[in-house]
Amino acid sequence: MVLPLLLPAATLGYALGRYSPAVRAPPPRAVLAADAVLGSSLTIVDKSGDEVFFVLGGTGPELQLSVNQELFADELEVITYEKAERRVKVEGTLEDEDDGEVYEVDGDFILPEGPQEITMATLGILAARAGVEWIGNQPVDLPAELEAKLIDDELKASRPGVRP
Repeated sequence: MVLPLLLPAATLGYALGRYSPAVRAPPPRAVLAADAVLGSSLTIVDKSGDEVFFVLGGTGPELQLSVNQELFADELEVITYEKAERRVKVEGTLEDEDDGEVYEVDGDFILPEGPQEITMATLGILAARAGVEWIGNQPVDLPAELEAKLIDDELKASRPGVRP
């Protein structure tokens, strides 16, 4: 009896010599918002060279933001994405360790040149898990054919930017 060999397609492709690991790596995995757990993170080096680090932390969980290893916001509330300008704006709060006061913070950064779909999709997943409001362009554009199928008011409401 011969048992079938079950391998992921990419592994099988490599085994058969169809792909060169140096040329084509398997695509990165993305997790659904519900599967994002405390400690899930994303690091972006922005256009000016700053290291922008997002992480799910706290008990909520909250989406926290550090810039160059310094805590900028311990809870983000709003992320605004302007795709054409590659600009990401953030609004949130930061509790001062010295006086215990909570301060509102806001800032923005420019994404580096090149494709940003995976980066923004990952940020979108983290934001959704933490309940952060997303304004502006969606992290990933749906094909026009799919957007056109969003004819139900409930579906339109779930996809900001879709016009009636």
